[in-house]
Amino acid sequence: MTLEKKQIARQFSRAATTYDDVASVQALMATRLIEKIPIDARGTLIDLGCGTGAALKSLASQTRLELIGIDVAAGMLAQTRLRLERVSKKVVLLERDLENTGLENECADIVFSNAAIQWCQSRLAFAEMNRILRPGGQLFVSTFGPQTLCEWRQAWQAAPWMGAKSPWGVCSAHRGSDEQSSASTRDWVSSRRSWSVCPRWTSPPRVPSLSEAVV
Repeated sequence: MTLEKKQIARQFSRAATTYDDVASVQALMATRLIEKIPIDARGTLIDLGCGTGAALKSLASQTRLELIGIDVAAGMLAQTRLRLERVSKKVVLLERDLENTGLENECADIVFSNAAIQWCQSRLAFAEMNRILRPGGQLFVSTFGPQTLCEWRQAWQAAPWMGAKSPWGVCSAHRGSDEQSSASTRDWVSSRRSWSVCPRWTSPPRVPSLSEAVV
């Protein structure tokens, strides 16, 4: 694991107990993404960047899928275990980097990732997702778009200190990656090697790495 990823893991672990209190946008994104999964889906679903396990808990109650959760932060996985204590379905949890999961090739029928790939090198993340998906498997991914939290950016720009460096650089960094999108979040559903299922996307967008996104 790189030094950058170790720092990310430590930061999320420290914030794990209070993460859900400030993650309403991520929770909404997860809900919308879960709604896209077919109700009769079967097989193995791998949640890459499972965080505190909110999506896994919903998936455990709403589907018959076998579930695996992966996150780089031990503290987030600890919160997931607490959240799943009363869930009867067994969920496997692994502390790993979603860019390099160490899982077998073509082991997943569904790969699910909500609000996580912005912390990764997108090329490596999508390559790993493609590697672990079985032929014909489906990929459900959401991440932040150019209008996510735009109100914060606008408020900052309107303030008297607008000449100062904006703390919302993550929003600005995505602006040029897809000028045609006006949605506040990006999501797409994909059959392996075919990026055309979700009507809003015909190809997977390039997502900036952490070093690019933080201005």
